[in-house]
Amino acid sequence: MNPGTPYNLLLPRSQDFVSLGLVLGYRYPNPLDRIGLLACMQLLWDRLEPAGYLHAISRDPLPNTPSHRILIHYGLGDAQVSWMGGQQIGRGTGAVMYEGNVAEGNITIDGFPFVPVDAVLTEGNLIMGWDFGEPLVPFVNIPPSKKYDTHEFTRRTPSAQAQMAEFFITGSVSNTCGGPCHAKPPMDGEVKPAREYGRLPDKVLPL
Repeated sequence: MNPGTPYNLLLPRSQDFVSLGLVLGYRYPNPLDRIGLLACMQLLWDRLEPAGYLHAISRDPLPNTPSHRILIHYGLGDAQVSWMGGQQIGRGTGAVMYEGNVAEGNITIDGFPFVPVDAVLTEGNLIMGWDFGEPLVPFVNIPPSKKYDTHEFTRRTPSAQAQMAEFFITGSVSNTCGGPCHAKPPMDGEVKPAREYGRLPDKVLPL
């Protein structure tokens, strides 16, 4: 599944918030009021959700906590957690991105250091997106159609699974797509255990 933050960015763009959003709309019919309310609520959510702790993952760990490395995946067309939220996590953790990373429509991705597609990373964090050929998401703060939701797709995609297996087992990361990641929507239940990539002994549980 795809991570994202902050909530006030994600909620209006999520199918998971549609019902609650309608309730909120009855009380606050002006969309500017609703956006302002979510922005105020974010001041409370910062204490509990990823946005308030991104700095502590790698750069400035909490007391008695080691620094961590993370691998961030997201899928274009996600109707539950917007790809913008994934990129916010990437920027907040200082993640790098492979050159040619897929983008939504004609958007220019910025705020990331780019590395060559053949680079093998042994330190730092990486963010990577997948394009499953689904329609463009709305370029306003409303959710995409459930019909084309890609939220579960990345973890079910062989190239993403291979990259995760390499990262978890060896600590290094390579571009398992060999360039921009374009993939077909995976079939339901299509999740391969990591040992199928030939890197895990049988006694280790599947990822």
